Amino acid sequence: MTEADRQQILNEVRNDLMQCQLKMRRIAEADMRHHSAKRGSIKTRDRVGVVRLAYAQELKLLARQIGSMKI
Repeated sequence: MTEADRQQILNEVRNDLMQCQLKMRRIAEADMRHHSAKRGSIKTRDRVGVVRLAYAQELKLLARQIGSMKI
């Protein structure tokens, strides 16, 4: 593996992490708006929870992949 390959992998991983962080931030903002309004249905709250859980699992998977890479 050349240095260019390593840099490309690191850049891809960094981009993936940034995308996940943006998604998590959007979910958190939507959650805050939802709780401040206090008018949302339980179904909406459950949906936000499911999406948040899915992204948390995605982040764990990314972290595991990063940990297993030999860079």
